[in-house]
Amino acid sequence: MLTAFHPARGVTVAPASAPAFRLARARSGRRALALTAALAASTLALTGCVGLGDPVEIDAADFPVNLERAQTATLQITAQGAFYEPGTSVPYDGGWFGSGFIIDRSGLAVTNNHVAAGATSFEIRPGGGTGPAIDAMVVSTSECLDLAVLQLPEGETYPFMAWRDGDISPALEVYSAGFPNGTPNFTLTGGIVNTANQAIEFNWASVDLAIEHDARIRGGNSGGPLIDAQGRVVGVNYAGNDLEDYNYAIAREQVLEVLDRMTAGESVLSLGINAEALPLDEQTGEPVGIWVQSVQPGSPAEAAGIEAADVLVSLDGTQLAQQGTLSEYCDILDAQGTDAPLEIVVARPLTGEVLVGQVNGEPLVVEGGSTPVDPGLEEFVTVTDDTGVLSVDVPASWSDVLGYGVEYPDGTPWETVIASPSLQGFFDETSPGVLVATSAQFAGSEPTEFLELTAEDLQSRCASAGTEDYADGYYTGLSEVWQCDSGAIYYVIAANSDDGTHFVRLSMSMFDEFDTTTALDRVLNTFFASY
Repeated sequence: MLTAFHPARGVTVAPASAPAFRLARARSGRRALALTAALAASTLALTGCVGLGDPVEIDAADFPVNLERAQTATLQITAQGAFYEPGTSVPYDGGWFGSGFIIDRSGLAVTNNHVAAGATSFEIRPGGGTGPAIDAMVVSTSECLDLAVLQLPEGETYPFMAWRDGDISPALEVYSAGFPNGTPNFTLTGGIVNTANQAIEFNWASVDLAIEHDARIRGGNSGGPLIDAQGRVVGVNYAGNDLEDYNYAIAREQVLEVLDRMTAGESVLSLGINAEALPLDEQTGEPVGIWVQSVQPGSPAEAAGIEAADVLVSLDGTQLAQQGTLSEYCDILDAQGTDAPLEIVVARPLTGEVLVGQVNGEPLVVEGGSTPVDPGLEEFVTVTDDTGVLSVDVPASWSDVLGYGVEYPDGTPWETVIASPSLQGFFDETSPGVLVATSAQFAGSEPTEFLELTAEDLQSRCASAGTEDYADGYYTGLSEVWQCDSGAIYYVIAANSDDGTHFVRLSMSMFDEFDTTTALDRVLNTFFASY
């Protein structure tokens, strides 16, 4: 969800010129990370964080909550499901993180569509922490507005947040609340509204009323509330970019415009897919279509026969993703409604077929001929060092692989694996690639020392976005993102294994959208050393 270092994904943004990203999603069958929703340019830095400790007990007289008690009504969300990342032919089947917030004492809650869509199960912790989780049910979704409504178990009385009554204008003091990086630690980051109620197009959402603010957000904050100094909700956080220093929330007006319909169970501006517009074809400059990451059970999309890893080419006779965004798709749903029969053309890259039919009408059937759509499907392979201790999944095209052991001058051994399309290009900073190294003898080391060694090499030609805490359920330490003059983006990790057996270092260089989204997600979800 690293999100423009993704999501958290690299996308076409208007009016901003830099790539953007979602904030929640990172998935794997082995671990769940909170780096998503979106690394297309660099990583989000969450600054000015205030850890508020364990959830505060309150009684019904304290509803709705104020800023001091905002943690009690903020949700830490862990979801499970299967997704096809854009450009891949094998699904991830695992977990991801996000945030949300309760809007009614009955347990109705709001989060992002990209947190909720496609999930087969949820673990919800109001206020965060490490205690027992509760379940949740998806009431409704909107892929266009990147909104979802959840229902927590009924029969309880929940602390909740109220919506701000006053104007929302530039310079309003605001706070982002949530659980960045999927940790159980609640954080608030302070800032102000920069612009209010502007139209923003991303490749996974089309929001007419969005707020740009500088209360910084990062992976895992997706779906969390943007609140004022009284704890009243101003918007729903859904995107950000640290290098370009912007953060976006879906504005209160946009949410309230559809909230009654969504809490009643109506999916608004939604066919029930987790959608991501593909970038324009690099060779022809022509639009490709909308990639379907997953399909919501019981949705119009499922009834029509749309499947995960399909590409929606046209809807109602209109070519989709003409600017690499969801704008055409969402405009059609807004004009025609989500219950109307809509002609649709679907490419199925996994089989090479083209299908035609209708949503809310005639089901899809295979049309003659092969698909003209080539989203550039990429296989992944597992590479290891020479001892087999260290492993990581990389794109199959990163076939130049070196696994070896080295010794420091003091005799300390490190096991290392490097993979790239060209090792020489990786060393020359002209090709993407990844280096992972591990040492049992360095278990318990201070991560800062290793990041300083990396800084000595990079700081003459690269700019750092700052260090961040890193935790993924297997490793805990620090991470750092560097933007280099060569165009390379480096994502660096120095961390100890949570079982205390070893230390690991990772350095990944990235140059394009695929590197900073799909490849990065897979690497971060699979690097591992077995001792």
